[in-house]
Amino acid sequence: MKTKQTLVTLVYEYSRKQIMSGQWAYGKPFLSAAMLCQYYSISMRTAKAVLQRLKEDGLIRAEERKRSVVIYQLPLLDDGLMEIGLVLRQKNTTLAVCRTIESIMPELLAFYVPFCNALALEHYEVALEWKNKKQLQGRWRTASHLFHDVLCATGNLLASTMYASLETHAQLPYLYDYQAAFTGFSLYDDNNDVSAIITQYQKQNRQAIHNGFYKSFHTAMLSIRRSFKMLSDTYPDFPVDSEIHYTWNAEHVRLPLYMRVARDIINKIGTGYYPCGSFLPPERELAKQYGMSVYTIREALRRLNDLGFGLTYKSKGTQVGFPSAEISYRTINNKEYQRDIMLYLSALQLMALLIRPAALLVFDQIGKKDRLEIQERFATAGCPPLDVLFQCIIDRLDLQPFKTILLELHELLNWGYYFSLFQGSDRSLSPLHRISMNAFHRLQENDRKGFAVGLCECYCHILTCSRNFVVKQGLHEAKKIKTPEPLP
Repeated sequence: MKTKQTLVTLVYEYSRKQIMSGQWAYGKPFLSAAMLCQYYSISMRTAKAVLQRLKEDGLIRAEERKRSVVIYQLPLLDDGLMEIGLVLRQKNTTLAVCRTIESIMPELLAFYVPFCNALALEHYEVALEWKNKKQLQGRWRTASHLFHDVLCATGNLLASTMYASLETHAQLPYLYDYQAAFTGFSLYDDNNDVSAIITQYQKQNRQAIHNGFYKSFHTAMLSIRRSFKMLSDTYPDFPVDSEIHYTWNAEHVRLPLYMRVARDIINKIGTGYYPCGSFLPPERELAKQYGMSVYTIREALRRLNDLGFGLTYKSKGTQVGFPSAEISYRTINNKEYQRDIMLYLSALQLMALLIRPAALLVFDQIGKKDRLEIQERFATAGCPPLDVLFQCIIDRLDLQPFKTILLELHELLNWGYYFSLFQGSDRSLSPLHRISMNAFHRLQENDRKGFAVGLCECYCHILTCSRNFVVKQGLHEAKKIKTPEPLP
């Protein structure tokens, strides 16, 4: 488990990196407190604390009842050109991040755009103005704002911050607005981002939207590779880091440490690691396992009792169980747990959208021997077939930023929540088991698209079951997390 950071620190770090990388231009308005709340799913109090820290660090100027303005300027060399050494040093990271954007953004936008009213998006009118402008510098920012507008409008708690992390590592300000001074090549020559985005936002057909955005992102990827080749040829002595340095911390919307421990135990209950009716290890042993205090463990066990996954006896300890309908209704309508449920559904939706392109990327690496090993692992107790297939993809995915995103999402998912809906039944007969095995059969038949779509259907099934259950119990906010229709 990861070291805990406060929400203020995490969101401040995101914002600071975006400003210092040039994603928010000098002299332009920064996000308001209300917009920070929407972008990062945080409280107004947290948003105001973030803005205060940015102000204290001299990054923004804040005035009462006005949007803050960026006052940080990117450093320049003596001759007035942008420092390019840092860009080349991070070449491998930037290319990996841009490849990840190319792989996942068409999938996300093809699903989210049809549900959005383009005319109601905050930056749509601004984009229409930019469409006809001759000015190129800063044009990419309008495209970025349009993407964030759509991702924020979805109700998903994770989509916008995930894309923000990719943008921060992609060094877009340098590539679009400054590297041309060194290479004579402008990325704007091949990419008219704003016009292309407006065209796609006016469509409703998912496949057409996907194809349009894929063409745009692929063209941008080719241009970025070309610019890096020209930079490397011009400055061959500049060092390049071999390692990929990308991070995305989905934990910024997580609940306290005791809830993280509780979720992990629930996951182990769901997979059969702790069978129903058995007793959990003693508090001190759990404290040692998780590296937490006994107090934190007791709080986690109290949450298990509240959620119906455990019953603590003074003399015996905590006995494992599954929640009754009455307990489920009570906890789902408790605000303390609603955010965790919405986070769970958000992670499921993103996983359903991203697992298909991930599976397509690694399919050719899964040989006959690998497929036999997968089949053998299916027999392992407490190991859902979908988990085995997911691990197979992760082990072969060499695009580190994409892998990081999938692992962050996977950490937020929880088998205990899903299997509690089927308590008392043979899990080998559960719908998820059947859908997962169907995906595996597609793999055995060497059906590339069928395998990718089958995995997507697995997460879509979990999302539909879980969302419908909590909506029925009274959490109507969950209706916003819609189930994707797998692209063919």
